[in-house]
Amino acid sequence: MQQDMLGRRSFVSLLDNIITQKISAHEGFSFAIDGKWGCGKSWIIKELEKKLEPKYFVIHYNCWENEYYDEPLVAILSAIIGKLNQTEKETKSKKKKQTIKIAVNFLAEAASIVAKNKIGIDFNELKKAGKKAIDADKKKIFQTDFDKNQPLKKTLEIVRDNLLKLKFEFGGVVFIVDELDRCLPEYAIKVMQRLHHICYDNISDTYVFVQLAAINKSELLGSIAKTFGREFNLTQKFTAPDNHPGTIVCDNFNETQIQFGNYYFKKFFQMMIPVSNGEQTDNPLSLLDGFENNFDSTDVTGKEYVEKFFSEVLSFFPMRTKLELVHLVKTAHEITAMDNSLDKNLKYNTLCIELIDCFCKSVLKKTLPIIKLQKATNQTYLHYLFLQIPNMSNIEGIANPSELEKAFANWSSSTCSETRYVEGRKVYPVYEYNLLRPESYIKAFYNQQKSLEIKNNGQGPIESEVKFVEAFRKTIDILV
Repeated sequence: MQQDMLGRRSFVSLLDNIITQKISAHEGFSFAIDGKWGCGKSWIIKELEKKLEPKYFVIHYNCWENEYYDEPLVAILSAIIGKLNQTEKETKSKKKKQTIKIAVNFLAEAASIVAKNKIGIDFNELKKAGKKAIDADKKKIFQTDFDKNQPLKKTLEIVRDNLLKLKFEFGGVVFIVDELDRCLPEYAIKVMQRLHHICYDNISDTYVFVQLAAINKSELLGSIAKTFGREFNLTQKFTAPDNHPGTIVCDNFNETQIQFGNYYFKKFFQMMIPVSNGEQTDNPLSLLDGFENNFDSTDVTGKEYVEKFFSEVLSFFPMRTKLELVHLVKTAHEITAMDNSLDKNLKYNTLCIELIDCFCKSVLKKTLPIIKLQKATNQTYLHYLFLQIPNMSNIEGIANPSELEKAFANWSSSTCSETRYVEGRKVYPVYEYNLLRPESYIKAFYNQQKSLEIKNNGQGPIESEVKFVEAFRKTIDILV
């Protein structure tokens, strides 16, 4: 996501100011931004890194991409080494290059041995690794002896000592941790533990580097309780008036769990800043990022109707879900358009149908909508047609699916008039509506009820658009 679709730039500037102030004061700091999945945390992180990169040594650690490591320290060390190698290529300072070379020599050895032993570094092998790095620079990197009984602890301490060299050389070291909410919660906790021990000096009782993590606090609370032995089985024995024993279940189960989680979070983060849902500042079609140019620019009514789909129906979903939907539609459309036999001169009605199809099949994991008919109050021949998605009672991530269902129905609603068609002795109702309106036009692609005969003012949908939609649906069946 390259555009600032949710007005986040002031938030990015706030984070930049916090980090700059701490580093200028020669202080370390550990804090987090907290928001639900898809609220834009990754965009914030990327934009923040652009501001920090020219000033400090910034290490980006993507937790989800490295989840396959049993021991997160291996991935953390790999991320540091990768950043060092990149920085060495970019810097012209011989002094910085030499510092980088020393650090890479040791950290590469450390990562290799940690990976081998999974839980830490063997004492003798660590001494050899340290000696190689020392010999490379003829300087002593660490002073203290190793504790044979705590290899992992010493590994973390020596990693911190190496990073301190980089801190003095580059002005500051900043750890940026992203995608914690995509990992298994237990693994995410282990990552936070490892980074805490790297960034925090127990002797001085202070943080020596700046660490910023993007988290979903609500998803981690339960795992923290489980991981650290707080199952919160808070039942109390009591004696009922009739002398029959029973149990009272604690009404504050969630509250107690949250209290413990908040207490534990304080061990990792000195501050936690909530990320709001934000306010979309641009036109809804900015989400399409130019894809809308594939459709008829003169189709103003259709364009407005697509905009309403984003603002009224997709408003229930986080930004990441919207972007993933758009990506799927674009991909399927471009694959379909590779068929030279299809007409590419399409109105926004076609884009609208593509969005609905992908929304139902990919986002909601449901079948395509059906047409519902509702008689207007006190009107004999006036009816309302709207689209209804079956089985909307259980939608992942939506607290109140009925509100989403209502919004979708209101967005798709259109009027139609009832006439009578006589065949022999039987009278059949026929419902006619204005084909020129997009909310009416799209219904022709979702009419699966044989008993409901709908006439589009004597016309049908544009044949070229029907063929494109049919081909598009075959593409979606393959992709989803």
